[in-house]
Amino acid sequence: MVVLLGVFMWEDKRGRRFGEPVRRLLDRGVDGIVFLRRYVVRLFSHGRLRLLLHWFIHKTLQFAAWSAHTAEAVLLKLQRRNRRAVRSLTRANNNSHLAQMKAHKRATALSSSEKEELKEKATRW
Repeated sequence: MVVLLGVFMWEDKRGRRFGEPVRRLLDRGVDGIVFLRRYVVRLFSHGRLRLLLHWFIHKTLQFAAWSAHTAEAVLLKLQRRNRRAVRSLTRANNNSHLAQMKAHKRATALSSSEKEELKEKATRW
């Protein structure tokens, strides 16, 4: 402390600062630190950090809701397209297993005379 007091007194007598370039550089560094501290205090004081956190959470949830809505719309569109494809395939290919069974039943159906013969044969025993 005494050394600084001596330097300041010597500077007053000379009329200029001792080590001017170095002191100017140090002054700029100290001014920058003070400015940064004031900026940080102003930025995060009065609940700004809390407000920033709430804004970030809000934007995240907003994005999640938008994503869910978009995914739902895409899935509904795919579901409708799939239904249309299934309907067109069933119309075009009406040859299902049950239809094949009906066709086979008609093709192998017994005539009325064959039915009478089987009935007589069954009652004979």
